[in-house]
Amino acid sequence: MNYANTEDDENKVYRAMLQSEVLEIDAKTSLVNDSVYLTSADPYSLLKYSGMCTSDFYSSKPLYFRAKEKISKSPFKVLDAPALKDDFYLNLIDWSSENTLAVGLGSCIYLWNASTSKVTKLYDLGGSDIVTSVAWTEKGTHLGVGTNSGLFQLWDPEACKLIKTLSGHDSRIGALSWNDC
Repeated sequence: MNYANTEDDENKVYRAMLQSEVLEIDAKTSLVNDSVYLTSADPYSLLKYSGMCTSDFYSSKPLYFRAKEKISKSPFKVLDAPALKDDFYLNLIDWSSENTLAVGLGSCIYLWNASTSKVTKLYDLGGSDIVTSVAWTEKGTHLGVGTNSGLFQLWDPEACKLIKTLSGHDSRIGALSWNDC
C-alpha cells in the first residue's frame, strides 16, 4: 500500500472541507484525478466579507459540527453580592479551576462552589480593612487576597486557614497574578 498517496488524499479532503466551511464555498473533491474543484455561485465570494465572527475560528468544536447554540435569555443562577465595591480598578471576583468562585465583599471573603451551590465565608478582615483583590492559583488549591492596607494573604480554602501574610505595599493591592506556584 502506498502511504504517501493516502496522506495526500487526506490532506486534499481536509483542505476542501476547510475551504468549504471557512470561505463558504461549495467544495467538491475528486480523488480520481488528484484535484480539488471549487465551485461557487458568486465568482467574487473569495473576496467578499461574510460577517463571520473571529471568535468562531477559536472554538473548540470542529467546523463541521458547529451549530447555533441556544443561549438562555434568563439567568439560571443569581448570586447576591450586597457589599460588592463598585470600583473598576479592583479585582473582587475570581473563578478557580476547581469550579469555585471567590468574591471579596467589603471586609469578607466568600467562596461559592458551583458544583454544590454551597457558600462559605472564608474570613472577615474586620472593620479596619477591606478586600481589594482575589486570585486563585492555577490549580485552584490556594487563594491570594489583596487588601486595602497593602497586605497580601495566602489562604488554603479547603482548610479555611490563613497560610501566610506578606507586607510591603504602601497602598491597596488592586490586582493579583500568579507566576506558577
